[in-house]
Amino acid sequence: MRDEVVLLIFFSHTCPDCKALFNDLNASYEEFTDMGVRTIAIARDGDVEEVTQYVEDNSYKFDVVVDNNRKIYNLYATMYVPRAYLINQQGVVDFTTVEYSASHVPQLLERATALLSK
Repeated sequence: MRDEVVLLIFFSHTCPDCKALFNDLNASYEEFTDMGVRTIAIARDGDVEEVTQYVEDNSYKFDVVVDNNRKIYNLYATMYVPRAYLINQQGVVDFTTVEYSASHVPQLLERATALLSK
């Protein structure tokens, strides 16, 4: 995914803050995709069936994968979800959020716009 701006999110399908972030993100999903931002969410727990059902039940539009043994999650964090990383075109983390705030999606959109306008 070099040369792309990537929004990487770690979450738990049982986390209320993750659901709130995802609902905000889903509402702005077209803005991210129209800019060319690739969004990938990684579930740090749950099995594939549970997480797939969660994604379908909530009509989330972004790519979701399961890391139920936390191999990937443990490389980036030890606790607290949701955790979002905006990664620039060179593969460097440019902006992060931890836990949930209603300001996170607007901040991520603003920062992604700045990265893509360079």
